[in-house]
Amino acid sequence: MRLKILTLTVLIALTYSLNLKAQFNDSVLGIGVMVGGSKLSGDIKNTNAGFTGGFLLRYTPITNFSIGASTSFGNMTSGLDAIKTEIFSSSLFANYFIMPYSLFNPFLSLGFSNFHYWASDENNNLIRSSKTGHSFKGWDSAIQIGIGMELAASRHWAVNTMGNYSFTRNDGLDAIVDGSNDGFFKGTVALVRYFDVSGSAGTGRKHFKDYRSSREKMKITQIEKTNLPPKTKTKSEQTGSKSFSNGISFEPGTAILLNSSTVQLNNIYNFLNNNPNEQIELVGKTTHTKKTNRKLLIARAKAIKTYLVNKGISTQRIIIHE
Repeated sequence: MRLKILTLTVLIALTYSLNLKAQFNDSVLGIGVMVGGSKLSGDIKNTNAGFTGGFLLRYTPITNFSIGASTSFGNMTSGLDAIKTEIFSSSLFANYFIMPYSLFNPFLSLGFSNFHYWASDENNNLIRSSKTGHSFKGWDSAIQIGIGMELAASRHWAVNTMGNYSFTRNDGLDAIVDGSNDGFFKGTVALVRYFDVSGSAGTGRKHFKDYRSSREKMKITQIEKTNLPPKTKTKSEQTGSKSFSNGISFEPGTAILLNSSTVQLNNIYNFLNNNPNEQIELVGKTTHTKKTNRKLLIARAKAIKTYLVNKGISTQRIIIHE
């Protein structure tokens, strides 16, 4: 158990040591290796967890949803380790991601698995039923539900943690039959490599450097009100509009302003306060045109507008093109 905890700690520490600003792209294929533990839930209460390992394949056609398949092998013991149950399973599942633009992305999982099991004693001999003489082994199926969390490590890599429970139709997983079906828990940590299969430039996760720089900033440009009388522009004004493009940043993948943005936001407020006949336009730049990216840019523009309005600037003086 200590080794498992240490392994999980090392994986999480490794994730934090890398750049954690990647986001899901649409049409990505993920391949991963899973390690973890499994525990039987049957007629015997004193059960112990055993090692589980396997492989993971997942396809993400849209940002919030993925489908996948996995294969794994697990062993677990019960009855003071006198009974050993081993399970080889193949699963098909669907995941719904709750916060696809978060570094810590929780998800819900629902799937179906087909598995082969066998129960043996401490000498690795198959256990047989005292009534029928048949050994406790064979194929069966289960419905599995689970929850998990994905930690983005880079645009290509992620650490996926998941726990699920399999509801089986079998009462002999622990070599004891009493009329109620057995089941088993499984918890895994997977290191997943993503590949872009959409045919667009770049691979894996969203085009990391370009997308990060375009999404984490918001350009703010001064414009004149069209119903104001003309005025004489200075030489500097004739060269172009005033821009406040630096110094405003957000939490990655969200519309939450960082504390470091306060200085520039106050500069904009002072400018508007000292120039009551001026307006500003909030313009977000991005190299992508997907609807989800557009929504995020508008949400960030509204966050800036809310900040300025709360300080006393008229809402009509701040323009957002939706």
